[in-house]
Amino acid sequence: MKKALVPLAIVSLLIGTNSTTFAQTVDRKSEDARENLKDAKAGVVDAKAGVVEAKAELKEAQKDSIKEYEKFKKESDDNINEHDKNLIAFKERIKNDKKNNREKYEKRLIDLQKKNSDLKKRLDDYKYDTQYQWSIFKIKFSHDMDTIGKEIKDLVSNK
Repeated sequence: MKKALVPLAIVSLLIGTNSTTFAQTVDRKSEDARENLKDAKAGVVDAKAGVVEAKAELKEAQKDSIKEYEKFKKESDDNINEHDKNLIAFKERIKNDKKNNREKYEKRLIDLQKKNSDLKKRLDDYKYDTQYQWSIFKIKFSHDMDTIGKEIKDLVSNK
């Protein structure tokens, strides 16, 4: 019986050792999984903080863009109104000119008044889309505004 107990004890010891080794492997895997989960949760928290920060920056940029648009619109309205005043004053000045000269000036005057009112309409109808589209609109509009301003100045100074 002693002979049977010794091999049985050795087999039991080996089985016990192997079972604790496998348990440690499983325990290591679960610990790694727990750490990965913690890291992932921290990453999600960081990502949420990044999203919140990005949203705040976007809102600030939109506010700045709206302020820029309103400033540009006010300045452009002032320029258009100044053009209108110059055209009206010029119209009053040419009332006493000869018929031939007056007709030539009135034709040019009507053309400039139409361009000026078209600019006003373009500005009023513009709806903000993207920053890129806004930049393009602003550049084209400013160019057209400057062109009409020069044409009015040339017309008034030629008289």
